[in-house]
Amino acid sequence: MAVGHSLWLEHLDRHYLMRYLPAGGSKVKLLVGQTGTGKTHLLHSLCTTASQRGYITVFLSARQTRKRLHDLVGLYQAIVEQIDKPAFIAKLCGCVAASLGYDAQRYQGRSALL
Repeated sequence: MAVGHSLWLEHLDRHYLMRYLPAGGSKVKLLVGQTGTGKTHLLHSLCTTASQRGYITVFLSARQTRKRLHDLVGLYQAIVEQIDKPAFIAKLCGCVAASLGYDAQRYQGRSALL
């Protein structure tokens, strides 16, 4: 990974994955640039880092996605089409269980809670 990409990855990890999003923030970022500048590599690296931190990730390419991404409806439709729905549901159930006082060892989000 080029030095510039490493710095961007560290910034996105530290600022967004470790601070802003866990505090309840929400963010959509678009990465644009010339062909061959490492955009795809940076995004795959960020997806890997986010997955390691427990996030569920989706990789969208405007060139390959049939949905129109210029509006939020099209963007979210494209996300829903690609998201790992069982993993998303399990993660959501785990968050609800945690808000009710169940820790991850007692409930992993994949079975009935009660």
